[in-house]
Amino acid sequence: MKRFIPLLKLYLWLAVIAAVMQGVSLLFINVAAIDGLPYLYNGAFYIFITTGLIAAFLFWRKLASDMNLILLSFACVVNLAYFALIPTIVDRSISVFVMNELAGGPKTQEQLEKAFVEKFVYQGGAVPKRIFEQSLSGNIVKLDDGSYQLTGSGHGTVGLFRTLGKIYNTDQVSIKKEGGE
Repeated sequence: MKRFIPLLKLYLWLAVIAAVMQGVSLLFINVAAIDGLPYLYNGAFYIFITTGLIAAFLFWRKLASDMNLILLSFACVVNLAYFALIPTIVDRSISVFVMNELAGGPKTQEQLEKAFVEKFVYQGGAVPKRIFEQSLSGNIVKLDDGSYQLTGSGHGTVGLFRTLGKIYNTDQVSIKKEGGE
């Protein structure tokens, strides 16, 4: 029991830190989202700001022990993982789109595909959104003739995705080399 109480205190402290980070980050995202910044970037930015604010509070209140800073770091990682896995997927997921379409009643595959292209791709600006994000990330550049080209970083990113796709046996349609493979 002597070991259980300190461990329970650490878990409770971690839960409190993570919950505060999540709450403040959500407040920032919903109130002060930086227009034009991709959703994932906004979330990560505000999680880092919140982490900094909590760290400053811990130092100010002289609560910044090694263990509290480790817990804060872990809470930051947990929040980043949660944000990348839940809200970002809801924002971008084709599966979420399909299920939402089916919530309105039964549809054929053809109807779902048509709705996807019209609503997700065109109305939702799927391609321009991704072009903006990849330009911001430094993976693509716009050429003088209006076309886009991968940068050196972009080629490295594509290579990494192809390797990870093979390792994890993912659907190859997004990462297949032109002309086969």
